[in-house]
Amino acid sequence: MDRLFSLCAAHRHSSAWEGVGPASVVALLVRADVHCFMMLLRQAQRNVFCRHLLEYLLQKLEYEVMFPERSIPLLSSTAEEIGIVREKLLEGNQLEQYSTARIIILVCYNQPSEFVSTLSYLLQYSRNDTTLALLVRIISGTITMHTPNDSPDVNIDTDRYQGFINTGVEYALRDAMLCDEQIKKCFIDNNVPEDQKTYVHHYCLNIVKLLRWENSKRVAALRTRSISRAVEANLYRTGAALQQYSSLLRPRVLDRVDLSGTKSPPPSVEVILKIVHAVVQYFFRCLHETDIMSKLRGVQTASRLLRKLCLHSKLARAVALRQLLETAMFREDKIFGSKPVIPNLLATAREWEDDDLLITMNQKHGPITQLTQSHTSVFHAGIIGKGVRRNSSEDDNGIPPILTPNNELLMGALMSCMDGNNGIVEGATSISLLLVELVSPDVMYNGLPWPDEDFTKLVQVLRDCLWNYTRDNVPSPALFPCDATGLRWRDPSTCKPSPTYTDTLRIILQKKISKLGHMYPIMFLNLEKDS
Repeated sequence: MDRLFSLCAAHRHSSAWEGVGPASVVALLVRADVHCFMMLLRQAQRNVFCRHLLEYLLQKLEYEVMFPERSIPLLSSTAEEIGIVREKLLEGNQLEQYSTARIIILVCYNQPSEFVSTLSYLLQYSRNDTTLALLVRIISGTITMHTPNDSPDVNIDTDRYQGFINTGVEYALRDAMLCDEQIKKCFIDNNVPEDQKTYVHHYCLNIVKLLRWENSKRVAALRTRSISRAVEANLYRTGAALQQYSSLLRPRVLDRVDLSGTKSPPPSVEVILKIVHAVVQYFFRCLHETDIMSKLRGVQTASRLLRKLCLHSKLARAVALRQLLETAMFREDKIFGSKPVIPNLLATAREWEDDDLLITMNQKHGPITQLTQSHTSVFHAGIIGKGVRRNSSEDDNGIPPILTPNNELLMGALMSCMDGNNGIVEGATSISLLLVELVSPDVMYNGLPWPDEDFTKLVQVLRDCLWNYTRDNVPSPALFPCDATGLRWRDPSTCKPSPTYTDTLRIILQKKISKLGHMYPIMFLNLEKDS
């Protein structure tokens, strides 16, 4: 380049160079290789002539792109060496970054596959706000290229490119998770240091920043909610990432998107179940955090997500309450003060005192076979003739200090699931029935007009559907009324039960759709009536 400058300075006024000007050099560069463009970028920072030549070249390329039938060798070479060009977006100076972004926009306009790969690349490897701003510039520049702002074609291009943005966000998350798996293999027993910032961490951080810019309404290119719509389209994969990683940034991504269906189509049943399951798992992982502030931040985020999900979906509320109670009672019971269960009964008797065993107290109070037919509580204050029940030896030591906050956080998560209209009443009823089912299903029939066989077990459908129906309709009406001809039957078109009594069966069929899929359209979709 220095020799070219000296030649131009020495011979630019001669007759041989009379017809040579910037346009001729630009026409030559258009047919050149991408490495010539990279060399021009390096010289443009310190040479005014190269800077002007670079601007003329980019304007020429933007004009040539308007004619799709023309082949531009420089853009073809750039597409082949796109990996080298993208590195300038992360490492170059300001002039190199913005010039590289302009030529990448031209490549993405002609080749949508490069648009998807560039979006995925920047979401994974961007480490500052400057490169994220370049990402927004590439998105807006590719969509609105050669289209006036008041043209109706803007909406058409936006809808067409929204699918490409959704794919780019999905590919970025997938590649980040695969990279993290490879990183874990480099450490013994997958023990990655706590200060190790994974690719998924940076990906979520970039998504959160973009969503923050989008919600601020200050970035005109993001007013179409392109990033939010892309994240909402990939909620299932985001929920899967939340199950595998416990970083606070994963739920922050879900916390900033719309889950109510007011700004976009509501999530599907499969996505809701996946997210609820992931948020509940994240909630209990946060309870194991040793740092108090990290625990509180994580639990608050999980509770806020549960509130957003359950406020607009009764399905999410039912699933969240069940999973919270089941996990707290059977899988994560130790963090709430439960003693370990020893399979050996003899060892159990030695580990526990007689007064600590509930079955021993019940046997002293009365035969266990009478319990299901009585209204007496299994907890009592003492035994007649023996005085008040003695306190356990461990009661004097008190509950460990860490257990009380865990119980309070669990209560807060349960209350978060019951916000909204009639949420507390329905949620409290569901919790009561769940506790009876999980703790002592033998006493569920007490006081109700049901068969009084001993140790009768209640299944979920019988409890949530028939039991609730007979409780709300006293006396219970006949399920199959008699018509004028004396036949007993039921017309489903006129006697449609409330969703309160059918949602449980619907959820069970959806969870086992592979085995019970042939029954679902017959019971709920009513295909014959629609046809």
